[in-house]
Amino acid sequence: MNNAVVRVTAKEDRDAIVGLLAACPMFRPCEVAIGVEVLDEAVKSGPEGHYQSRTAFVEDAVVGWICWGPTPCTEATYDIYWIVVAEPHRGHRIGGSMLSAAEQEIRERGGRLAVVETSARSDYAATRKFYARHAYQQAAVVPDFYAPGDNKEIYVKPLQGLIPVCAIASAPSLQPEVHADDREKKA
Repeated sequence: MNNAVVRVTAKEDRDAIVGLLAACPMFRPCEVAIGVEVLDEAVKSGPEGHYQSRTAFVEDAVVGWICWGPTPCTEATYDIYWIVVAEPHRGHRIGGSMLSAAEQEIRERGGRLAVVETSARSDYAATRKFYARHAYQQAAVVPDFYAPGDNKEIYVKPLQGLIPVCAIASAPSLQPEVHADDREKKA
């Protein structure tokens, strides 16, 4: 059952969100520190800033947080930077509610593609299943990215129309350019 309310993160939500980040056993201390930096910037800059931040509440308790923003140097691509739900509230569709709210706001801002990055560690299996349930498709794996044996998995979801990932990956605009001079050098 999901009786959560999702709203713009306010300054008074900070301590509870920091607590959520710190209590999540999957996040290393350095990751929590980055999450707090992003949170502070989102709260400081508000809805006009780069980082967009929303908080989920059940009754008056903070139970979830999501943060996203436009990916620099792209055309309408957005990164979902952080999503966390308090342990006792996982499995109650709160994460899905926050993700849907973020995706809707991204669409309203003209966003066309949402990107998430996550670890391939076994303790992230539920996270990867969560993204798959919400129509994110694996687009890439970067071996040993976070640490030896800890790959980064990148998932994408088109937000404007239904474009399969295989079409995105094989789009001519993403293929390397071959110039006539290059072909002559190979001949």
